Amino acid sequence: LFHPTTAQVLSINMLKYRPGIRVKVPMKLINHDLSPGVRGGSTAVQMFFLLECRTFTEHIPEFVYADLTGMRDKGKLYARSIEFPPGIEPVFPERLVATIKPGRQSRVLAAQQSV
Repeated sequence: LFHPTTAQVLSINMLKYRPGIRVKVPMKLINHDLSPGVRGGSTAVQMFFLLECRTFTEHIPEFVYADLTGMRDKGKLYARSIEFPPGIEPVFPERLVATIKPGRQSRVLAAQQSV
């Protein structure tokens, strides 16, 4: 645990490993620039910053990366669609983890195209 303003370490949690243990792994969104929705002015919204996973290996990843490549406006990314490292799986695979929220610019473009 880090102090919010100084980034000083406040506490360290030790975890005893056993197969199938649940851990919360930080998630990062990647490849914003390869998402047609984000390039068109929309916003990528991350629903969770910690993703609950089950681990069957001693190596717990520092991060899980959610790839936004190809996501369009109103696109949704579920935990089952994320590529997890070997031995790691989501506890709730049907959980929505990210979405592309249409921005003002993309709404204006859509209105112009429908006229």
